[in-house]
Amino acid sequence: MLDGKLVKPLSELSVHEVSTVLEALKLGKYKETLLNNEIDGRCLMKCNTVEDVKEMGIPITVKASLLLDEIRKWKASEVQIEYFTINQAEVKSPIVSYVLLTITHIIVLYMCY
Repeated sequence: MLDGKLVKPLSELSVHEVSTVLEALKLGKYKETLLNNEIDGRCLMKCNTVEDVKEMGIPITVKASLLLDEIRKWKASEVQIEYFTINQAEVKSPIVSYVLLTITHIIVLYMCY
């Protein structure tokens, strides 16, 4: 925990967690590229320059610089788990929405009794 928030070491992020973090940072356009290149937290730990980030598949210098700024923060203090929570508005599948809603109802009912 960091300041009451759940965190995870950058080096432990899976390839899919890295893509989720990209979405949260509004860099989702590059998600597939990093997935295809199998970029995980260990790879991000090796990034020290904008050129390193660009070699992973983010060709625009400004975007690579934004991601590098976040990587530097994560190296210092870990990644907040809130990046990995599901945003209900982003769920496109009706089945997934139904399952999430059902789970939420079960949790609420359980907490009430």
